Amino acid sequence: MLAFGMRTVETGTAPVMVATVPLFATVIETIARRKVAKGEWLAVGLGLVGIALLNHGDPSSGSTAGSLAILYGALLWAAGSFLAGRLKLPSDLLVSTALQKISLVGAMATVVAWVSG
Repeated sequence: MLAFGMRTVETGTAPVMVATVPLFATVIETIARRKVAKGEWLAVGLGLVGIALLNHGDPSSGSTAGSLAILYGALLWAAGSFLAGRLKLPSDLLVSTALQKISLVGAMATVVAWVSG
């Protein structure tokens, strides 16, 4: 999703958008009924303030679809990180990574490439 979004969003803006992963991860943890400490929310809020400061006054242009694709990619990254800690995965890290890339990332990349031409 990041590669798709980067086609129409400036290279300086995309990493700032990806920095929303901690926010998404914290929200997912909250939805999963894990108690999130106030300090964690404070840290996420401080990070978002930093993102806003980095992006303040940025005149770069970008498409809405590209921006949404990048944010969706950040959301999926946070969700994958959440699930990776809870699912039973192969003990071999290389095999685990390969299975994740083949099953989820490969399927998503194929669909995006097919739809976008």
